[in-house]
Amino acid sequence: MLMPDIASQAIDLLALEQYAAVVDLCTQTIAANPDLLTAYWYLGLAYLLQGEEAEAQATWILVLADAEPQSTDAAIDELLGILLSEAKRLGGKPHLQEYIYKQVLEISAEPSEIYLALGKVIAVQGRLDEAIDLWQQAVQARPSWADPYEELGEVWQKVGQIAEAIEAYSQAVQLRSQWKTHYNLGLCLSQVGRWQEASDQFRRTLDLKPDFAPAWGDLGGALLQQGQWQDAIDCLIAAVCHHSTFAQQYCAWATALTSAQQPQLNAQFLHLLQTQASAAEILQSLQTLFSASRVSASPPPCIPLYSSASPEGYYETTQDWATATQAPGYKTLDPSSLLPLIPPKSVDCSIHFSFRFGTNVPLPGAFVVEIPEGQFWLNADESSCAVLTAEQQLLGDLSPEFPLLSPGHPDKHPSQHSLFQQEILPPAYQMEGTIAVLAGLMNGMYFHWMFDVLPRLDLLRRSGIDFNKIDGFVVSHHLPFQRETLQLLGIPASKILEPQLCSRIQASQLIVPSFPAVPAWMPKWACEFLRSTFLRSNVREGGRRLYVSRHLTANRRIINEAEIIDFLSELGFQIVTLESLSVLEQAALLADAKVVISPHGGGLTNLVFCSPGTKVIEIFSPKFVYPCYWLVSNLVNLEYYYLLGKIPEGEYLHQLLYSNPRLEDIFVDLGELKQLLHQADVM
Repeated sequence: MLMPDIASQAIDLLALEQYAAVVDLCTQTIAANPDLLTAYWYLGLAYLLQGEEAEAQATWILVLADAEPQSTDAAIDELLGILLSEAKRLGGKPHLQEYIYKQVLEISAEPSEIYLALGKVIAVQGRLDEAIDLWQQAVQARPSWADPYEELGEVWQKVGQIAEAIEAYSQAVQLRSQWKTHYNLGLCLSQVGRWQEASDQFRRTLDLKPDFAPAWGDLGGALLQQGQWQDAIDCLIAAVCHHSTFAQQYCAWATALTSAQQPQLNAQFLHLLQTQASAAEILQSLQTLFSASRVSASPPPCIPLYSSASPEGYYETTQDWATATQAPGYKTLDPSSLLPLIPPKSVDCSIHFSFRFGTNVPLPGAFVVEIPEGQFWLNADESSCAVLTAEQQLLGDLSPEFPLLSPGHPDKHPSQHSLFQQEILPPAYQMEGTIAVLAGLMNGMYFHWMFDVLPRLDLLRRSGIDFNKIDGFVVSHHLPFQRETLQLLGIPASKILEPQLCSRIQASQLIVPSFPAVPAWMPKWACEFLRSTFLRSNVREGGRRLYVSRHLTANRRIINEAEIIDFLSELGFQIVTLESLSVLEQAALLADAKVVISPHGGGLTNLVFCSPGTKVIEIFSPKFVYPCYWLVSNLVNLEYYYLLGKIPEGEYLHQLLYSNPRLEDIFVDLGELKQLLHQADVM
C-alpha cells in the first residue's frame, strides 16, 4: 500500500532530521497521487520543523478546506495523530515539541491534554509563567482532571510558593488518590507547620505504598513535632529499616571520619534506629543530635568596627557611570552575547527546575575600566565584593555577591547590595600607583578561580595595558593551584596583593576588568582562553572512563561509594582524585576522557578541557542542584547527563543529618545509575 510506504519513509527521514528530503518525498508523492492526504500532513510537518510555520499551516488548511464535509473529522484525526506521534518522538527537543503542540491547539477540539503537554515543554525551557497559565487553562477546560493540578503543585512547591502548592495538591488528591501527590502535599503542609494535616497525608501515602521509607521518616518527624514520641520513634525505625543498606553504608562511612563530631553523632543515631534500641537510648541520642545541630550552625561573619562612610548611591552598570561622568578610562572588549543551551538528559520524566533557562541566556559584554581613586572591598568570607568610585558610588556589575543568580535576575539589583546595609566599614588602605583588581568571590574555590578570576587577566591583556606599569595585582596566591596558574600566566609573586590582608583598598589608579560575563556564567571565549593556556599540544584524545571521587573532601561525598566503585570498575572506569594533581595534569587527564562521572564539585571545572562529544554524568544531592557544569558542557560541546541522589530516610531525618543543603552527602540509587548509563550508551 502506498500510504504506509510514504508514512514509514517520512518517519525515518524525520528521525534523521532530513526535513528537506521529507519535503521532496511528499512533493513527488503528491504529484503522483494528489488525493493522498497523508503526504500533505507530512509535508506540512516537515515545513514546520524547518521553521516555516506559515507554509505548514497553508498546506494543511488548503487540504482541509477542500475535503468533503463528511470526511473532514477523519482527516483532522489523522493529522492530529501524526503530529502527536512526532511530538512524542521528539522528547528532549522541547522547542520543536512546542512548535507541534501549538499547531495541534489550532485544530484540536479537545485542548485540555494539549494544554498540559505544551505547558510541560514550555516549563522545561524555563518559561514557568507561561506553563502555569497553560495548566490553569487545562483545569478550566477539564476541571475533573488531576494531572494539571499535580503539575501546578510541583512547580509551586519547587519555587517556594507553598500556599499555592497546597491548594493545587489538595485539588489533585480529591480527584485522584496517588501516593506521590499525598506525599508532596504532606511535605508542603510540614513546611508551614500544619503537622496534624501533614501526618494524615503521610499516613495516606503509606496506605497506598507501605514500603515507601521516606514517608515513614517524615511521618515520624511530624509526630515528633506533636509530642508523640513513641509513635514517632516507631516510624523512624521503620524508615531506616526499609532502607537498611543505606543505614549500614552511612554508618560505616560516617564513623570513619575522625575530623568532625557531627557525622559520628549522625551515625550513632541511625545505628540506634537500625538496631531498634530502647526508646530511652534513641531519645537521648536524638536530643544530643538536636543540641549539636544547633551548636554547629555558623554565625554570620563579623564586620570589623571601623568608622568610615558607607556607599553613597550606585550605578547599575560601569558603562552608565562612564557615560554620566565622561570617564575616559572605559574600554569595551566584547559585545553582549547569547549562551545557547541544550537541555540536559536524565532518567527523570521532566528536567529539574535548576536547568530551566530556556534555549539561550543573554550574557553581558566584557570591558576594562580605569577608576581614579577607585576602591575595592571584599568581605571576610569572600561572599560579597564591591568596586566604588572616588565619590563612593557602587558599580553594580563589578560588585557581585552570593547567592549567584542568573544574568539580569531582578533580585540582584545593585540597590539591594549588602554594603548599603553596613553602618560601618573597615577603613580603606591607601595605595599609591596603579593597582589591578582580579579577585572575585570565593577565590579559593577552583571553579570560581578558573572561570571568574583567571579570564580577567586575559581581559587586561586584550585591553592593551602594559603589565609592567601595573604596580600590584589584587589576587589570591596562597593555594597551590593559584600559584601554579599565576606563574604560568606571568604574574610575578612580588606584585601580588592578597585580598585577605587588605579587605578594602583605595588606589590612585584602580584598574578593574569586568567578570567574563556574570560570576558562574561564563562565555565561550573564557573556555577557549583556559584551553589555550593550560592544554598542551601533546595531549592525546583517548578513551578513558573516569570516576572522580570526592572522598578526600569535606562534603558532597557519595555515601555508598564503595558499591558504586565496584560496579563502575567492572565497566572499565578509572577511579581518580584530583586534589593531588597540578592544573596541567588535571587538564591532560580530562582531555583524555571519553566518559566522566562525578558528584557535583570543583573537579568538574576541568570539563572545560574535555574533547567535544565527551559524555558527562553529574551526580547531585536532590536538595542542591547547581547548573554551572551543564553550562560548561554546553560551551565545549559535551554530552551532559545528570543523576539525582536519593533521600531514602525521608525529608525530616535528612534535614536533621544535614542542616546545609549545599554540603549534603549523596546516596546513589545503583539501579538508576545503571538506567542512565544505558541511556547514555555507556553500558
